[in-house]
Amino acid sequence: MLSGKSKRFTVCLVIWLIITLCLEVFLFNFKYWSSLNYSEEVPNCIMTDEGNSVELNSFKGSVHNLYIEPFAGMERSSNRTYVDIYVDGKLNSSQIVIINGILESKYLQVDAAEVNTIKIVFDNQINLFNFDDIKANVNRPFIFQPIRFFAILFFGACVIYAVCRKELWASPINFSNKEQLAVVTAITLPTLSLWIYIANISYYSLDFFMDTYVNRYVEGEYTWLVRSFLDGKASMPFNPPSYMKELADPYDFSQIKEAMSRTGEPVLMDYAYFDGQYYCYYGVVPAILFYLPFYLITGTALPNNYVVMIAAVGYVFASLYFLYALIMRYFKTASFGSFVVLSLIMINCSGFLHFVRNPNIYSVPFAYSYLFFVLGLSFWMNSFSNDSPKISKLILGSSCIALTLGCRPTFYIGLLFAFVIFAQEIRKGLFFRKSSIRNTLSVILPFAVIDSPIVFYNYIRFGSIFDFGASYNITVWNQHGNSLNMARFLPGIYLYLFKPFSFIPEFPFVDDADLSSFEDLFYVESYLGGLIFMIPVCCLLLIAPFLVKKMREYQVSLFVLGSILSAILLLAIDIQFAGISIRYISDFSVFFVIAVIISLLVLSKTSLYEKHAAVMNGVVIALLVISLISGYISMFSPGVWNRYEYASPVLFFFFKNVLFGIG
Repeated sequence: MLSGKSKRFTVCLVIWLIITLCLEVFLFNFKYWSSLNYSEEVPNCIMTDEGNSVELNSFKGSVHNLYIEPFAGMERSSNRTYVDIYVDGKLNSSQIVIINGILESKYLQVDAAEVNTIKIVFDNQINLFNFDDIKANVNRPFIFQPIRFFAILFFGACVIYAVCRKELWASPINFSNKEQLAVVTAITLPTLSLWIYIANISYYSLDFFMDTYVNRYVEGEYTWLVRSFLDGKASMPFNPPSYMKELADPYDFSQIKEAMSRTGEPVLMDYAYFDGQYYCYYGVVPAILFYLPFYLITGTALPNNYVVMIAAVGYVFASLYFLYALIMRYFKTASFGSFVVLSLIMINCSGFLHFVRNPNIYSVPFAYSYLFFVLGLSFWMNSFSNDSPKISKLILGSSCIALTLGCRPTFYIGLLFAFVIFAQEIRKGLFFRKSSIRNTLSVILPFAVIDSPIVFYNYIRFGSIFDFGASYNITVWNQHGNSLNMARFLPGIYLYLFKPFSFIPEFPFVDDADLSSFEDLFYVESYLGGLIFMIPVCCLLLIAPFLVKKMREYQVSLFVLGSILSAILLLAIDIQFAGISIRYISDFSVFFVIAVIISLLVLSKTSLYEKHAAVMNGVVIALLVISLISGYISMFSPGVWNRYEYASPVLFFFFKNVLFGIG
């Protein structure tokens, strides 16, 4: 016999199953039902003189739709074409895509009365296609999409489960509880599976990577660095063009471009150029940890997207550990529901999603900075129990933070969080005293051991232990000649934090941001919008000033302040020295998100929350859902590098025509 709660859940689930089935059968197949009374006809088809269009005539009256199959017998699933449709000389619809592998895309709505002629203009010459019959007023097939069906069913079931198991969310965290463990698994495995899938089908495929590696382009830079190491060199195993030494400013792309045009010798972009040699300016740690062992074992180059996948798996579990360590140290009575919601925020809203979407060489050091930074803070927070130190975790925490110096050095700011996390222990004399020398050395020595070779590597390359080579990067923006410009700050803050999305009326609903008016101030790359639009849950940081007293009570005020100041500092550095790019939001977003998470945990301990818990939980969950939608849908936007519409057209149009289309 089912208990009352289990019975209620089962009944609600059955009702939702019926609703989901009705949505799939009737709403998403609406055009099937509406086309049942159509009388199919095959019009007369004439190829026009332009060679890229056909004209249809001999219609019997109204034309509701057309069926066009331009890829009959063609096997490549990436074949696609864009068409414009003219009805009696007037444009009916433009840039309609037909893609091989997406059946729905081959049925084009016309909805025109008393038609004489229809002209279809293709984006290529007709002889490149292999046409089946073009038909009018076709009965649309009934198409059951299992992915769409089970996605709607799954998300609805999650909501029903959340409502029916309210007492679970209010219970304390206890991972020996099988139900809690099952819930954590249910939010972790789908995310991991999705991330691995996204990284695997990205533009940065194995074929693309091998082509760039063989041709010494930037994507293969880590493997070329490894090969140099094995030859006993810090510079790349190939030389820049001789004219680089003759240029007045070898980092001025206009001068480089003129020299390339004059000599025909190319320059490799995104390599560091110094003293007549190419160097890799990307953090060296991923090269040592992954690319070197892989090359030694296989003799081949390790694709960057695989390395990002490993980081993605690590980051998901590191985020769970971070939340657990944070709660166990500062908020021991926090509920399991808080852990679940905050885990979703930490995993999906921190900025890591951009690396999954673009698993290229730029994302590799970024992703591992995230992983090591979050792991380092987690080990440190979990290193004391009742003033008793866990030496291994002190060492692991410091080692992880130390490794960020060899990934993306800006994340080395995590070193300062030791004073935040161990503030109470320092006051108690558990650090920096003769009696606690073991604890102190456990924190300090890993930095000396790990970072000494990293800064020595800097000295070998650029003559300074503090020079990581970013200013020597050969790129379209002269970073070597860049200097502080106060006029950048206000526009930069607006762009990075507050710039709204440019919305469009069709999937993916967000367009590329027009930053042309800012190009005189900044180096500008692909961009969508500011942090509060990319990650709306960050708006919750506005509650932090009202919780200062409570933060002091829970000894987290320095943690929040440190996170916010770190974010502001990195934001300022990006504005002045990096430019405006969607990827640079990830430099500071994780710090803002950490501050949001701690603020929400503090809020849950206030009397105001006890009175209005339902409303406040609703606001947090609503902003989380909007952030998830914003993050995942915007991945398809033209404002992101190598847009999916071209890089993975089947995936893009599957989402557009199947998951977000009614018909």
